[in-house]
Amino acid sequence: MRTKATAVIIIIGFIITVISCFIAIAAIDAPHNASNNISCGSCHGETLMNSPFWGTGTYDQLCLSCHRRATGGPYSQTDAPAVTTHYDSSGSALAECRDCHNPHYQRQKVYKNTDASNLYLATGKITSCEYSGKDPLTNKDISTFHYSDNPPITYKSGTGWDATKLSKKTEDYRGAILFPHVNKLGYNYPITAVNPTAKTITVNGNLTTECNLFSSATFAVMYGQYIKDVLN
Repeated sequence: MRTKATAVIIIIGFIITVISCFIAIAAIDAPHNASNNISCGSCHGETLMNSPFWGTGTYDQLCLSCHRRATGGPYSQTDAPAVTTHYDSSGSALAECRDCHNPHYQRQKVYKNTDASNLYLATGKITSCEYSGKDPLTNKDISTFHYSDNPPITYKSGTGWDATKLSKKTEDYRGAILFPHVNKLGYNYPITAVNPTAKTITVNGNLTTECNLFSSATFAVMYGQYIKDVLN
């Protein structure tokens, strides 16, 4: 009887572990989320058995299927910035993209609890947001956040960050991500424009169902293109 009970506990533990892993993977952050019309199936196939991971070759093949544009934007879901990884003198790869980058979840955002003054590029208060239709240039869904002038938006001091830089994704700029509620960091969207006169921030994504979560919330803007917090 005890053997059966132990077997049941082991099976339940295994199921919980598998479910937990899928939940962790499903919590994908921008830009690899619905804000850019990207879902798990975009990379892994509509079923797990269609995933490129079951084939041959490197994980980089998966990344480079979309990260292939060598020059500046505008970028699209399947035409993202391309960079090369590290190679030795003979041309053999020393690392894969995933050695430095996590395509699912960005751990740096949790540093808000210990180092918010260095992490946040800008902070302020959201007053409202709405879905704004399709961007005429990219044909992507976009939404607009309105922010308060009391208190006014503040930028990270001593770094030169301003409204113009927050929407950049070319040259030396990494592209910034908006977290419209600092207590709900699962919601995050790539910034496409900031209008300091109209006090608006435009992001990728259709936020029709989410906007009610952000009224009167404190927002934060953080770096895009994170790397892992530990590199081996």
